[in-house]
Amino acid sequence: MRRVGEKNPVPLYLQPKMDNLNVLNAIFRPATFLYCALSKKERAKRKMSRYIKDAPRRKIIAKKYNAKVVAKITGLKGEELIQFMEFFGVKTKGITTKTPEYEITKEIMEAYQLYLSKKTEDRRPKTEVPKANSQQLRSNSQ
Repeated sequence: MRRVGEKNPVPLYLQPKMDNLNVLNAIFRPATFLYCALSKKERAKRKMSRYIKDAPRRKIIAKKYNAKVVAKITGLKGEELIQFMEFFGVKTKGITTKTPEYEITKEIMEAYQLYLSKKTEDRRPKTEVPKANSQQLRSNSQ
């Protein structure tokens, strides 16, 4: 939410007619409410508006979690760094602007340990027990 006197970062042509579709808008401005609720163009404007307003937060998170930071913590480089970041990428949803750097480091290290254990499991040859057919079972039982 903007403070009084604060400039809206969203350009005028991308600002939706209604930012929030609530009951009061439906009662007092029904035509505009229906247009905003059902129009693909207005839905796209709302989505782009949220994206633009969220940019400063994403910028702060990008400073706390990026390839350079992960490489410094894990020592990974190149393709393996990219694979690890894809593996860990799902868990970055919990990172906020107020998350301390030591917590991010701790999470990266825990994920790195999990990544290494999963990687060694994938390299281990899988031993398969040969399946016995019915004739072998009959001859063994006699």
